[in-house]
Amino acid sequence: MSSLIGVRVVDLNRTDIPKEKWDETVRAYYLEPEIEEKLEYVPDTYRGNAATRPPYKFGWAWNEPKGIKDWSNRYGYTFVTIEDGYWPRGSDIEIDGSGHFVCGDVVFMKVTNERWLRRYKENHDAAIAQQKKPRQDFQREVSEVKGAKIDEIWIEEKTGF
Repeated sequence: MSSLIGVRVVDLNRTDIPKEKWDETVRAYYLEPEIEEKLEYVPDTYRGNAATRPPYKFGWAWNEPKGIKDWSNRYGYTFVTIEDGYWPRGSDIEIDGSGHFVCGDVVFMKVTNERWLRRYKENHDAAIAQQKKPRQDFQREVSEVKGAKIDEIWIEEKTGF
């Protein structure tokens, strides 16, 4: 059974690995301990130093036409290949015939930070709008009661928003 536990993404753009360390038979880098110590990884969080932050948000999508189509069309993800300069390093990671990183039934994909943040904001705004709906419904219902005057603070206390 394949596992993504312990997989970290090496930023090959900031790591100097000699080209001859690439082993085409196993489609991975063969690294001695002195090179391993110099590997630059993509930070686990996207906060902090902009110089170390990649221009992409990475993720693992279900490696099946429907899953890939969903991630591509809906969110704008594309496949990560070794030419992109990012290498998900883990014992169960393989490169398929198309040059995509796979682990069991998932494939490694990327989306630009700009597109990801735009989509994140759209989802956030939709969630906020959804929270406001019960309050608006309640206010409409109360306003239908003739002559009812309800304090805004009381509404907040009763509805939680």
